[in-house]
Order: sequence, then C-alpha cells, then structure tokens
Amino acid sequence: MKRLILFICVCSFLSCKKNNKAEENITDYYWVLKTAVITPAKIINGKSTTDYKNALGEGSCLASNYTFNFLSTGIYQVSSNGSLCDMVANNNDQKWSKDGNVITLLNNYAAIKQLTVSGNVMLQTTSFTENNVNYNIIYTYSAIKK
Repeated sequence: MKRLILFICVCSFLSCKKNNKAEENITDYYWVLKTAVITPAKIINGKSTTDYKNALGEGSCLASNYTFNFLSTGIYQVSSNGSLCDMVANNNDQKWSKDGNVITLLNNYAAIKQLTVSGNVMLQTTSFTENNVNYNIIYTYSAIKK
C-alpha cells in the first residue's frame, strides 16, 4: 500500500504543469537585453556585423545593461548604464498593456512598440530602411527576478 501511495505521489508530481511566472507576472521581473541581431548585416564603425547590441561599443545604451521595468501601475521604465543613456528621462506617459503574450508600449497614448513574452524571454522586432536597404532587428530580453 505504501508503494502504491508513493507511486501515485510521484506520478502526480511529474504530471504537474510548470507554472511560468515570468510570463504571467511581468512586473515581478526586470527584462534585460541579451541580444540584438540585425539582418542583413550592417556596416557599423567600418565593420560588417549582425550584432547590433554591441556594434556601437561598450558605452552604448544597448550594450550597457539595457533594461525594461514594467510597474504594476501600468507605467514602464527603460534604463541603461551607458554614458549618455541617462539623458532620456522616463515619464508617467510611458504606459504598457498586456493582452495574452503581447505587450504594447504606449507613449502619449500612441502605440510605439509591441513585444512578445514567452516564458522567461521577451522579444521585440523592429525594422527600418537606410540607403534603400531594409533592416530587421530582433531584440531578445531575459527575465531577472526583482
């Protein structure tokens, strides 16, 4: 009988779905930029690269602990340790909303960015055209518990 109870407990434990709290409770985490990949490769500082995060050097905002912080009040903040990054002030007009796994960032009530969150990873995709070349950048953020 003891073996049967032990067997049922083990099966119950193994069958439980893991609850991924970072995806469900984004305000409990800082979302730190890990990679920014640009395609096609772009010439930056005389070198062809797909590493957009580090291409501008160690002191750039993206390369210096670029982080999103989603507050439970519906406001988001962006921070970085780069040398000139503190010149951009956060304000109360920076709002966020979440619908399923899509996070929409608003500034002055206009949608400016959409991000998707899956587990402990958040992705942002942007595009721009320069010199008749279309570039895409995929930013990947990791959740770090506050």
